[in-house]
Amino acid sequence: MNLFEELLSERYINAFSNKEKEIYKNDVWKMIQAAYAPIGGHKGKEFASPDTMVRMVPMWKLVKKNNIIVAAALYKDSGGRKRIAIATDGSDEGRMEIRKLVADDFSRSFVEVSGPSFFSMSKHLGDDFLVKYAKTRAQAHKILGDQLFTPDPTDPMVVKTPALAKYMYSRMIGGHKHTKIMLGTSGKVITI
Repeated sequence: MNLFEELLSERYINAFSNKEKEIYKNDVWKMIQAAYAPIGGHKGKEFASPDTMVRMVPMWKLVKKNNIIVAAALYKDSGGRKRIAIATDGSDEGRMEIRKLVADDFSRSFVEVSGPSFFSMSKHLGDDFLVKYAKTRAQAHKILGDQLFTPDPTDPMVVKTPALAKYMYSRMIGGHKHTKIMLGTSGKVITI
């Protein structure tokens, strides 16, 4: 493959229109389903079906390699550009690309994370990096408007990452408390 062909086969796609998202919806849907299966699927109302995802998620950032979507990050406007889902095709290349995308995202969007996603960020980016972008519980409350609770001190997130523990909170999702942390830059709305 020559350099020109390689450049054409590797690119980021920012999909905003439903027409653009329709092209990739089945690939993205499969990746989202696989990524969130270990926790019982994605709980957001935006992920009820591929068509709902197209209608309700205004921005998709996709990584295309050799004509295949290998990684995806999806965003909505909620106190700014909030990443609400990430996924890969399961390949090493997809995992590498999603790590780059996540690291680059902190200056232009924010995310609430927990569990495996949080531990992956901690491992690959380091807690010192994450502290720079961590929101306080008061800042998270202002953005979310939800009631936030002090996390359980025995929660694995709190125990394994003490440098970040003071930024963590618990909130009710689906009738259960989940420990989370908000990271990134809020207030930057999605623009086309």
